[in-house]
Amino acid sequence: SSMEVFNAPKGFKTVYAEVDRNIVRNEEGGDVISRDYFYMEEDGTYFFEVQDQTTGLSYEVTVTKDTVRPDFYVNIAKGTAVPTYNSPDIARVDIYKNNYLMTNPDISRITGKGNYVMYVYDEAGNIASVYMNVNVVK
Repeated sequence: SSMEVFNAPKGFKTVYAEVDRNIVRNEEGGDVISRDYFYMEEDGTYFFEVQDQTTGLSYEVTVTKDTVRPDFYVNIAKGTAVPTYNSPDIARVDIYKNNYLMTNPDISRITGKGNYVMYVYDEAGNIASVYMNVNVVK
């Protein structure tokens, strides 16, 4: 995700913010930051309270910023590639064999001679990939 700024809707101000449960202070050290934007500089869970400047009604918004690529590796031995997924939020895996997208591939074990590209996506839309050549060993 390339999201860097939270913008309160027109006519609203951000009156409270937390990052990973840590209160964001204003320049004077108070809890109320009272502005219409907020820079989200690092990955984490952001909680905002925004207030309608006309009615005074407040609304809560939670945003998770995740820019970390999925973590996985592939071990290739004896004509078989076995991926290990270390990220808990894997959403999708696409595997191309000899430049063609495989339909319903086994994402836990890749067998068969060929050139493969594996694309691994997490829930935030981050992507990691690996190119591999699998040879059949007799």
